[in-house]
Amino acid sequence: MSGGPRPLRVFFALWPDASTRRALDQAACAIHSHCGGRAMRAPNIHLTLVFVGDVPALRLPELCAAAAAVEGAAVDMIVDRAVFWPRQRIAWVGPAQTPAALAQLVAALEERLAQGGFAFDRRPYLPHVTLVRNA
Repeated sequence: MSGGPRPLRVFFALWPDASTRRALDQAACAIHSHCGGRAMRAPNIHLTLVFVGDVPALRLPELCAAAAAVEGAAVDMIVDRAVFWPRQRIAWVGPAQTPAALAQLVAALEERLAQGGFAFDRRPYLPHVTLVRNA
């Protein structure tokens, strides 16, 4: 018997506008045609800000409140590089340089999560959009 509801797998992300999502979906299909794997479906294409991982369902309102307190400026990002991580078998695209507004948004979100006692992935932030898995 389980000890309660299963934890939720949580991350914070930005979703591109429709035209950008279409362009990224076309790029995913093109990459997939060359290297196989599993192309990300257009509705799932996103830019992760902070990966939190498993969170007990009871803490979800607290997590949402922490994130709601974060404000950030609009972010314009130039996606100008494509990368393949062979060990993870992931093909992705992203900016050669992280926009300052994006770095500030991530730092503010991480600060609020830390203040709330939430664990999260603390690796240096590398903005990227995964396009193909198991490539």
